[in-house]
Amino acid sequence: MKQMYLLTFIFPVLWTAFATSLTAAERSEMSLAQAFERFFPIGMGIGPQDLNRPKVWQLVQHHCRQVTIENHLKPSLVQPAPGLWTFERGDELVKAARQAGLRVHGHTLLWHRQSPEWMVKDSDGRYLPAEVVLGHIRDHIQGVMGHYARDIHSWDVVNEVLADGPSPSDYRQSDWYQAAGFDYILTAFLAAAEAQPQALLFYNDYGLETEPKRSRALRLIERLRAAGARVDGIGIQAHLQIGSPPIEEIGESIRAFAAAGLKVHISELDVSVHPWRRVGSELLDEDRRYEEGLTHETEQRLAQRYADLFRLFMEHHQHIWAVTFWNTHDGRSWLNNFPVRSRVDHPLLFDRQLRPKQAFSAVIEVSAESP
Repeated sequence: MKQMYLLTFIFPVLWTAFATSLTAAERSEMSLAQAFERFFPIGMGIGPQDLNRPKVWQLVQHHCRQVTIENHLKPSLVQPAPGLWTFERGDELVKAARQAGLRVHGHTLLWHRQSPEWMVKDSDGRYLPAEVVLGHIRDHIQGVMGHYARDIHSWDVVNEVLADGPSPSDYRQSDWYQAAGFDYILTAFLAAAEAQPQALLFYNDYGLETEPKRSRALRLIERLRAAGARVDGIGIQAHLQIGSPPIEEIGESIRAFAAAGLKVHISELDVSVHPWRRVGSELLDEDRRYEEGLTHETEQRLAQRYADLFRLFMEHHQHIWAVTFWNTHDGRSWLNNFPVRSRVDHPLLFDRQLRPKQAFSAVIEVSAESP
């Protein structure tokens, strides 16, 4: 394993060379997609703001083999009212990706957030009968997958249905679950398999790197399969911190899901340089420490963290379906507003000027090692 002194001496040199070599016309640093093409595809989560900035879209095309549509395939943005299909923004993103030769991963057919209330409740706010809710799920999934059948061949069917922390139930007590119980998850997978038989079907969630969600996810997959549903893979979102969870824990999850016969998608990778805080916490002085950029020490720690992660991914590359970063560069990261609003974060491989960071150099070096 490479020692930390390599980060101190080699990576700053590489970073400087990469940063000064960028022009408006092309990117000249090593392509992540090419560096890892023997092991797994590299992807990024994208939105219209990435497509509308030519330099950002160039970054995506240079480094990716696939993309995930960040928001514009979610239920509330696709069918805000019964039968009102609003595919325009999704179509724009999918078309651009396909024209660039990129594979598109669909995210997500069903989620407890960004789903319109009409699917679950009546006009008085009361839960609809379960059979009506399940009918809405079937119709929605058939409509979305049918529309994109020629262009999208893998989907996060349901997203984040598992409970957090010490819960008496494995399942999040969402409106979907309150209205239809476990059947809403089962119906989604059955409907997806019927709508697009050749598509790869994934379950996607955060926190799968550790217990208790690892075991909850395994029980969910087992129950779905026992009920006749097809589940091909699992999306480990991998929204991580610079110091946690331990690499060994992440590896345990990859091994456990692979042993269950699942393709493993590292589906929303980023590494926050801040400690986790309660969602909606007030912005404190300590949250402002990186507003002008990372300290040298933190830059080194982030590079080492990414190097360790990619060594793990390469070790298990035969089980990794793809590694997808959540967003394109630090300025686009959702972590700048979550869990603490306006807290400046630096969780990705490219900074706000689209320059490769030391973490990028660390990852590129790892790609040359034998898994």
